[in-house]
Amino acid sequence: IATGGNASAEVWVIALGELKNVNTSTFSEGDTLYVGTSAGALVATPPTGSSAKLQNIGRVVRADSAGVIFVGGAGRTAATPNLDQGKIFIGNASNQSSASVYTLPITDGNAGDVLTTDGAGAVTFSAPSGGATAPTVIDNSAIVSLAANTNYVVDPAITGTLTARVPSSGSTDGDTIEVTNLSSQAVNIELYDTSGQAKLYYADGTQAPTVAYYTERITVESQGTIRLYQAGAGSPVEWYLYHSPAFEVEAANSSLTSAIGLAYSTDKKAFVSAGEIHGDVVLTGNINSTVQPSHRYVTAFDETTARTVLLPDRYNYGSLVESMDGKRIYFENRGKSTLTIDRSNSTILTGGIYYRMYLWAFDTNTYINTYTMQPGESVQVEVELWNFSGTDLRVIYRLGRHTPTYETTEDTSGANATISHGREKHLTYIVNTANNVTVTLPTLSDCKPDYQVTVKNSGAGTVTLSRGSTDTFDGATSTTLAQYDAITLSKRTNSTWSIVNPITPATSDDLTGNITPTNYTATSSDTLSTHLSAIDSALGSAGGGGASAPSVNPSTITTSDVTLSAPSSGVIEEIYTINNSSTAITVTLQPASTCGSGFKYGFKALGSANITIDANSTETIDGSLTYVISQTYEALTIVCDGSNWHII
Repeated sequence: IATGGNASAEVWVIALGELKNVNTSTFSEGDTLYVGTSAGALVATPPTGSSAKLQNIGRVVRADSAGVIFVGGAGRTAATPNLDQGKIFIGNASNQSSASVYTLPITDGNAGDVLTTDGAGAVTFSAPSGGATAPTVIDNSAIVSLAANTNYVVDPAITGTLTARVPSSGSTDGDTIEVTNLSSQAVNIELYDTSGQAKLYYADGTQAPTVAYYTERITVESQGTIRLYQAGAGSPVEWYLYHSPAFEVEAANSSLTSAIGLAYSTDKKAFVSAGEIHGDVVLTGNINSTVQPSHRYVTAFDETTARTVLLPDRYNYGSLVESMDGKRIYFENRGKSTLTIDRSNSTILTGGIYYRMYLWAFDTNTYINTYTMQPGESVQVEVELWNFSGTDLRVIYRLGRHTPTYETTEDTSGANATISHGREKHLTYIVNTANNVTVTLPTLSDCKPDYQVTVKNSGAGTVTLSRGSTDTFDGATSTTLAQYDAITLSKRTNSTWSIVNPITPATSDDLTGNITPTNYTATSSDTLSTHLSAIDSALGSAGGGGASAPSVNPSTITTSDVTLSAPSSGVIEEIYTINNSSTAITVTLQPASTCGSGFKYGFKALGSANITIDANSTETIDGSLTYVISQTYEALTIVCDGSNWHII
């Protein structure tokens, strides 16, 4: 605009030519000028930001307070505006160009990387996860060469022997191989290396056994999966097993002095999955002296055939037994029949040398010939070599402590159900529905001795508890549970349940059911410590065969509010007596996730002031955030399902 004026007045505009008497002292002669982002401003550099328009209006001819601009711009906004870092132009729904909603990286990634988004607009390069990559199928029974960074699936139709060889050279640090065996045959994973430099390791760092010259082998059982990781420079190669979490293999201790002699070590921790090496070996028959250390041998669920595992002796299986020194073997009977651990040969005399083997009972030096596991039982066997003299070589298989399993299950299906007998010793079965349902007990003949089940109705519907088969419980064939009612049954015979503690609250806030003690009778002269001592003594002597009972901690809460501490390792129940004679007390529980499924709290009021049990955060006790104990000598027992609490 060459001349100014008011609104609607006539002005002179220069579209092409010299615009004189303009202050250009802040510019240099020859500068290209653009319309700035501030009203009326001219700038010598293109304005930044995707909202700024690029309008070139001319060049500076004379830089002076009365300077000259030669006007010769395009007369319009540039067709392609500015663009923010990492953005691209993309057509929108109106078929017009617009900036992308996502931001791309401005530097290249690594070879083979893919672009991934965080869902909030940021796109980055990352290594492919392989989740969507189709696996390579192995469909012939032969010797197969495996490639690094490849997932393999063994065809279920294969019936012959299959050997799969991992690369003995050429791999790099971080390479992986995965093999899933869907066939009914075991698959041999081998490392064949004529240089003898490459290595194949178990997950705990133990080198795989050599089965032939230059050949190390690990076997993948039927339906198992094995994962291998190349660690190091790749020359020579070192393949290690690695796994998804399931259970932990503990560190070996070369000198065992007791049944708990193995120390846990984080640097030797190996994670394993069912079906994998160092994981579950499902018994499809008896095993004769070929068990491996740090493996868990299990019967199949509902297995009806008795199984036997024969432990190796030191003479015939010397190298195997020596590799097991200071390690553990795990056994678990998940079936309906028995699983027997047999020591095989007790003594072999040859060449003037005695080779002896012992199977020692729980935490004692008493040796036994066999140990038979009932359904639901699990044990661990610790191996110790003992050279009594140069002519008396011994191996001791020591039965470690057996800890029964306690489980809690919540059924919210609203349908009739049958409780399946699993591997637990005591199952708490919680029904939470507004429907009227029937819950059928497991058949007693399928349950292990002393098996217990607690059924709790947390919902508004009525639960009818029905027997399995022709079993009875205290002569009854069925009973009903109203909301918040619970009943605990214990196996007495193969056809009879005993009711050990029926609990029938009058309301959800008033426990009035009676429990009749069977193992301890209190007298008027007994003190509180006498009661607790007797209870603790009875619990401590539970579990035959030298098995240790789970720990129960009795404690006293005095006259102030308290937040309970996290339970110690191995403690499955905590009992508190509360001195609330004159002051109301609030007891805040630990989070259910900290305590774990099956953990119990027991509370006993000694006074008449209210005791509020607070379920911590948003967790509930039978649907409520708190529970109030309001009566003198009122008792409350609650069990955790891992997320909430239930009154039993």
